[in-house]
Amino acid sequence: MKHRGMGRVFQRGETWCVDYYCNGHRIRRRLQGASAASDALNELKRIQSEMHQRQHIPREDKLAWCDLVEMIVNEYQLKQRRSTETMKGRVAHLEAFFKHHRAINIDAQAVQRYQLQRVEQKASPATINRETSCLHHMLVLAHRMGRLSRVPHFEKLSGERVREGFLSFSDFDAILIKLAGTWRKQFIEWAFLTGWRVGKIRALEWRQVFLNDAQPWIKAQDSSVTKHSPGDLPLSGRLLELIHERAAERRLDCNLVFHHQGQRVGDLRKAWGTACKLAGFGHVLLHDFRRSLAKNLSQAGVPIPTIMQRAGWRTMSTFLRYRITDLKDQAEANAVIDKAREAAVSKVEKLVEPGGKLTAGASLRTAHNS
Repeated sequence: MKHRGMGRVFQRGETWCVDYYCNGHRIRRRLQGASAASDALNELKRIQSEMHQRQHIPREDKLAWCDLVEMIVNEYQLKQRRSTETMKGRVAHLEAFFKHHRAINIDAQAVQRYQLQRVEQKASPATINRETSCLHHMLVLAHRMGRLSRVPHFEKLSGERVREGFLSFSDFDAILIKLAGTWRKQFIEWAFLTGWRVGKIRALEWRQVFLNDAQPWIKAQDSSVTKHSPGDLPLSGRLLELIHERAAERRLDCNLVFHHQGQRVGDLRKAWGTACKLAGFGHVLLHDFRRSLAKNLSQAGVPIPTIMQRAGWRTMSTFLRYRITDLKDQAEANAVIDKAREAAVSKVEKLVEPGGKLTAGASLRTAHNS
């Protein structure tokens, strides 16, 4: 059944199909759910309308799961993202469920079924949310590349457990004393004072350290890091002392600032956990240093932009996620309120004479307010 200037609809067995041209290419598609010629014709009209509005994507229904995986892997390689292995692990879980889905069929209902399956597999809400966020990113990439016309909205699961661990300066010093090995202490202390991620400290090389400048500093950003890297760091005080201590251990066969006998620093979680127990503290993660940085520096009056640049945070929402609030903060807020209230009451008392009468100035202000 031909329609001049539109293409045609036809039936193949019990399935209705459309046949039309787009950008000089002939497109034939089977229609799912079309039970009559009128349904097929309506679909053809919709396609033609999208083509006139430049919203139509030919062969959108051919975009398969493997194509989505290829897009996100290529993007991570081009941007040299450090979380490539983490992404591949999430994609592996998604692939077990979506590998036979075409991109156009991945909708909110399909994602909800995936979430239910992962809940049955005892995955945590945080894990499930990270996986569905990865899936959303894959669909967004396809949409940006003109392979997908729409990106569905996914609902995240509630109930994520947010860590709120942090250490004050005195708590950290109490644990640091119990840590074995000078090279470990230097590495851990640098992590606490800078708020850098462990991988960033492991990769720090002497070519990034400029001790002979008027203001010694470290070039924290280079071509091999992502946009979330911390800003360049001036060296003074204890940080400068740590670099000089490491310079005394410098080796010609190793370019790393922090190393152990010329070898890259390995996993310190076990040694750090032992030191925490010996000092009488519970389970404190090395990543808690970043929360400690946000809390300790903000309480000391350091401007928020300076803290964000030091840790490599680009948005205020990220900073607030690390800048946790505890009962001590609320108690300090109570003290501020009481102090401000006492100051306000004392001003009123100064305006009142011992006999209970208002002073002349206070009387004039009272009359003016009335």
